[in-house]
Amino acid sequence: VGIDQFLDLAKKIGYSTFNDRSRFGLSLVLGGADVRPFEHISAFSVFPREGMIRPAKAILRVEDNSGKLLLDDSAPAPEKRVMSAESAREINSILSDNAARAYIFGETNYLTLPDRPVAAKTGTTNDWHDAWTIGYTPSLVAGVWVGNPLNEPMKNRADGSKVAAPIWNEFMRSALTGTPVEQFTAPQPVVTGKPVLDGQKNSSFTVKIDKASGKLATEMTPPDMIEERSFSAPHDILFFVNKDDPRGQAPTDPSTDPQYDLWETAVASWASKQDIQTLPPPTERDDVHLPENLPTMTVVRPVQGDTIASRQMYATVQAQSRRGVRRVDFLLDNEAIGSFESYPYDGTVTIPNRFSKGFHLLTIKASDDADNSVSKTLTINLTADPGPLGVQWVRPYSQESIYAEQFPYSVIFKVDDPKSVSVLKLSVFGQDPTAAQMIGQINDPLLPNFTMTWSKPLYTGRYTLRLQATLKTGEVRTQDQAVYVQ
Repeated sequence: VGIDQFLDLAKKIGYSTFNDRSRFGLSLVLGGADVRPFEHISAFSVFPREGMIRPAKAILRVEDNSGKLLLDDSAPAPEKRVMSAESAREINSILSDNAARAYIFGETNYLTLPDRPVAAKTGTTNDWHDAWTIGYTPSLVAGVWVGNPLNEPMKNRADGSKVAAPIWNEFMRSALTGTPVEQFTAPQPVVTGKPVLDGQKNSSFTVKIDKASGKLATEMTPPDMIEERSFSAPHDILFFVNKDDPRGQAPTDPSTDPQYDLWETAVASWASKQDIQTLPPPTERDDVHLPENLPTMTVVRPVQGDTIASRQMYATVQAQSRRGVRRVDFLLDNEAIGSFESYPYDGTVTIPNRFSKGFHLLTIKASDDADNSVSKTLTINLTADPGPLGVQWVRPYSQESIYAEQFPYSVIFKVDDPKSVSVLKLSVFGQDPTAAQMIGQINDPLLPNFTMTWSKPLYTGRYTLRLQATLKTGEVRTQDQAVYVQ
């Protein structure tokens, strides 16, 4: 939390003895500061009020000996919120959990009441000078201080649970006699996804690693070069948690926290004594994906606003990199359409039929072997009509003879750009094209390879297999294949 943030909250909930902040160090967490009982007990009222506070009042009403009202300050002061309701409910849950403290105090102790839930906290200063118990139900807070007026030590082991808690317990039993039993509102379960915060053993954890270097991924590491690897090693909480943002990302360099090395050394010593075999994660950061390793690239052609009159677009790219350029990719409207994988980066790139005529965004991207990459995006005006339907007939081949006993017969073919097709139809006909027999149809094909079954020919002789594709641009393309049936 930090000293300043703690003191900010303490001021909000009514402590007036913490003004000189130079007096305090980390011992503040264990009570290393002077408090007044009135303010201390008032501060505890924030918890049963679920984060709300009212200014404390010592005197509500004064009357003289004849009953005349001299002072009436009984009207409730306005409430204000000083912490979230869920945070207060968490505290209530902790302080009312008798099972959690039974290991020290026993199941039956002075911090419990027989007929209702109650939250309580003890405190003891060094050398038994002061003993505290403060506790509450949802509607009543009470506190007890025990000590010598001149600040002399009490007897040895005169702690809060032994000398203050019995007094507090007796008062609470008396004050609550005949009152309704009240329950604390349970806090909502909190799941952070971090084992160390969710009460799980942190023996296994994942780290984002750069595939190329095997080191910790950084903001420069491309997303497709990042993989999560599991490691098994005990660590202190500062390894997993940034104390200024506990639920955020784990610190990239936890050693920057001044407490880290102290805790981590102790954990490592413990693990060594337990003979725990661990696989340590990398500690160095990715040194492959660096600004100086990014390729440089100049696009010679096409240029911004170019008119592309052919589906075979000619491109020239000049690219270089410290690690060498592995490839130059071309994307049209963020869809890959081709690449150059060797020098010179010059040649034709086929624009698939699925791209209609008009303006498109062309992205050219140069990458090295570790996916360090640089890209440039420009607008082109495509005026070329869709090209021929690219079909490769696998079975039957052109002019092949098929024997009647081979039917039903599997026709196998491949379409170069299936994403450009909305409807694909395969039919067969003899001498009369109008008397075609439908073999099969596929809508919105995704994969390039197709198999359709020609069930039975009508007669022996010459046939034509016709593949008709309705493109997503609305145009129709066909391709024929001649075969013979014997």
